[in-house]
Amino acid sequence: MARKKGLEFLIKVQNIDGGWGSVVETSLALSGLLRYAKVVPREVLDKGIKNLLTLQNSNGSFEASYNGIYAKGWNYEEPLTTALTAIRALQRYNKFTG
Repeated sequence: MARKKGLEFLIKVQNIDGGWGSVVETSLALSGLLRYAKVVPREVLDKGIKNLLTLQNSNGSFEASYNGIYAKGWNYEEPLTTALTAIRALQRYNKFTG
């Protein structure tokens, strides 16, 4: 029941641009939703990935997310952590669509 509520919440609060805020917030939301991709509308995932890719710099990097997110020992204010979080979401999406 809690999982269903969490998924419904993430889907409901997706921004019109397809993201959930910063690169990190979007990446974390996508990574979570992709764990349950069989029950998440495909367009939610596609819009999220498109948003994430629009936030990627031309050299492949991402701007660090300075929103003070901290979890599991990761400091999301670090540029490398931002990139790794985005890469994880992109990998999960690639595996899903693979």
